[in-house]
Amino acid sequence: MIRTKRIFEHKSPEDGYRILVERNWPKGVRREEGKVDFWMRKLAPSSILTHWFSRTQRWDEFVKLYREELKKKIEMLRELKKLEREKGVITLLYIINNPERNPAVVLKDVVENLDEFMKEGEEASVEETKEGGTEEAEEEGSE
Repeated sequence: MIRTKRIFEHKSPEDGYRILVERNWPKGVRREEGKVDFWMRKLAPSSILTHWFSRTQRWDEFVKLYREELKKKIEMLRELKKLEREKGVITLLYIINNPERNPAVVLKDVVENLDEFMKEGEEASVEETKEGGTEEAEEEGSE
């Protein structure tokens, strides 16, 4: 089971294994407090995407762009899925003060549906290859 929780909320036994999924360590949280079991900073959205979202608040677009970034991080997503299997319950910790619209919510959905997500990535790859092949053939034929 995967849960999401704001890191500033109280730690509880129901949280299971707590994983911080933010690029930067949260201000005001001391590492020695033990609020975080594991930090997977590379699964956080890019700095550019995070900054863009903080200015625009365009959630649907953010989700689409973040999912695109995650397609390049399949091994880390598999590692997160493995942690879920091993630990039983994992909680993805986020900083933003919005429980419905934060990167951990997107990440949770991707990991819970990882097989389907990977198929989407494969289909996109095949489409890019087809498109690239067509352009090359047209260029060769025009010489």
